[in-house]
Amino acid sequence: MKKAISFLLAVMLTVCAACALPSVAFAEGLNTGESGGEEKPVENVNLAIKSYSPTSMVSGGDVTLDIAITNGGSDIQNAKLKIGGNTVADYGTITAGSTESYKNSYNVSSDRLDKDIEVELQYTFNGEQRSKKSSFKVAKKAASVNVSTAVKADKTEVESGGKVKLTFAIENKGNVKIENATITASELNKGKSICSAFSVEAGNSKVVTYSATITETTLIEPVLTYTADGKKYTKNMDAITINVDEVLLSVVASVSNAYPAADEEINFTIAMTNSGNVDMQNLALTASNGETIALSSTKLPAGGTLEAKFPITLEESGILSFKLKAEDAAGKEYTYTSNPINIVVQEKPAQDYTGKLSLIVTADTSAYKKENLIKFTLTLKNETDATFTDVALTEDSIGDLGLGTIAALYPGETSYTYELKAELDGHKTYYFKMTGVDPDGYTVMVSANAIEVEVNPKKSNGLGALLWIVIIIVLLLIGGGVTLLVLIGKEKKAQAAEKEAQERPVVRRAVVRTPQQAAEPVEAPVQAPEELPEEPEFPEEAPAEEPVERALPRDMEIEPMEEKPEIEEFPQRKRGKPATPKRINRSSDFVDRNNF
Repeated sequence: MKKAISFLLAVMLTVCAACALPSVAFAEGLNTGESGGEEKPVENVNLAIKSYSPTSMVSGGDVTLDIAITNGGSDIQNAKLKIGGNTVADYGTITAGSTESYKNSYNVSSDRLDKDIEVELQYTFNGEQRSKKSSFKVAKKAASVNVSTAVKADKTEVESGGKVKLTFAIENKGNVKIENATITASELNKGKSICSAFSVEAGNSKVVTYSATITETTLIEPVLTYTADGKKYTKNMDAITINVDEVLLSVVASVSNAYPAADEEINFTIAMTNSGNVDMQNLALTASNGETIALSSTKLPAGGTLEAKFPITLEESGILSFKLKAEDAAGKEYTYTSNPINIVVQEKPAQDYTGKLSLIVTADTSAYKKENLIKFTLTLKNETDATFTDVALTEDSIGDLGLGTIAALYPGETSYTYELKAELDGHKTYYFKMTGVDPDGYTVMVSANAIEVEVNPKKSNGLGALLWIVIIIVLLLIGGGVTLLVLIGKEKKAQAAEKEAQERPVVRRAVVRTPQQAAEPVEAPVQAPEELPEEPEFPEEAPAEEPVERALPRDMEIEPMEEKPEIEEFPQRKRGKPATPKRINRSSDFVDRNNF
């Protein structure tokens, strides 16, 4: 076993020695040439990617490469550098011991991010095609859009029409390139872009300048519009105010009611604002109707406001505006006019004062008998809340009473006296009136009660005549009442007498006659009846009759009657007023009474 191991070691040593001897001989012959043989070419080419930037991107873009080529051997020919399969450099022959470099950008598309990109050096060595290869990879990272801006002006106060240089700075702090960027402002270049479209790589900045003409104080609000990572973005840049040294006042009017009634007071409010940067003084405000409006101050500093009130009552529709005059510190005068306001006055209907406005007139004729004078008292009662003007008192037959126009009739009661000297025939009626103008401008007329004045043509006292009339009427009433009572009493007595006569029994009386009288009745001569005193219509009841003994004439003797006297029956009848013949003697009187 030991012999076998020793044999193997001897063989291995022999083989190693055999391999080492040709190499030494070649090296010695190449470097020194002492062997007298030909030199053999040596290939020693090195390809190195020293650096590339950026090493990561959100999307495709250019990558800066730094590549070194070192030839440590024999010359090489037809040397070409390729990146991603495309030739980017042609070096031709690279001599032994020389070095070549490649520093340039290379565009990496988005689809090749996170993938190896091959870098290859192709060359010819000793008649054979050879190559060296390497690679790099650009990582894909999330997009970050971050843009900051700034705005500056070389001056912020200019005269009207002055120039201002504006500077806009844009910095791309994100990892995405911004493209198609533009800057606009409604106050600049009529709202159009103030520059051409531009792009800013991630991490880079861009500065844009613009010269603007300013005629009035202006607030500039620029806007940056750009595209990044396939999206469109809008960013509001810092606003900047450019002040112009100018006077800028505004006068604005308003009204409490644009449709008032004819007697309604309305209030105007005039607001004055100094929007400029110049203090104003010596302010004066007037209305278009010529009235001057009082102001709480005659100064209006820059940025200040002032308000004025103007109450007015309009009788007709119209347009009203206001004019403001002011001066600056140099004494230059400025005039500003407010907006016009159209006022439409509404016609107010006439009011009904019935029962609330009255005229009461009384007459005093006590002085008429002596002076032909009548005194009238006119009392005006105003029970409304209104005041009447241009009040006049008249009478239909007299006309104007000569009291003059009453300027105002206030609420309450007012009396006036009018004296009239006139001769009256006896009776006259007077009609008094009052006319006036109410607060609405309507004419109002009130008629008084009709005043009847009656005086005696002989200038007697009318009051005495009236008193006599009253007394006569009273006496007539009393007499009529008494007469009525008497008539009622008589009627009652007549009814009682009639009742008694109906209840009275039939009375039969015997008439005694002498034989001679029986044979020859005595006829009394007919004579015209004498007028007897008229008996009362309702005589008082006579007392009960007593037997009356009548004496016969002395020459008449009564003889005894052989036969019974005839008894005549007389029917009972109502008593009237028969014509009574003239009585001849007592005997005929007796017969007459019985015949009755």
